Amino acid sequence: MDDVTKKLWISDVNGIYSSTVSAWELLYNMVAKGKLKHVDNSRHFLHLARGRLAKSISELKYYKEEIVFSLIKVIEIRFEKCWNAFYFEFDKLIPIVKPITKIIKVSNFEIT
Repeated sequence: MDDVTKKLWISDVNGIYSSTVSAWELLYNMVAKGKLKHVDNSRHFLHLARGRLAKSISELKYYKEEIVFSLIKVIEIRFEKCWNAFYFEFDKLIPIVKPITKIIKVSNFEIT
């Protein structure tokens, strides 16, 4: 890789990292303290990190070297573990809302 490409990739990795850290800080500084309205913001940052990761990986695939493919595999596995940890926490913190049962009027004397 040339220096320009390395700097772009480092910038992408910094963006992935900062988005992930922002998601975690929102999750624990706000949501864990009962401010559930920030869950969507936390998810937003996490999805932003995943989008940046996908962009970085697509750019890295240009370099058809074994070390690049190994790096991509490691990054994907580690980010997936991070993603799963977030969603485990989201599920723990967010109260489960039961779906509303749909009532259909069939006639004046029957509903289903």
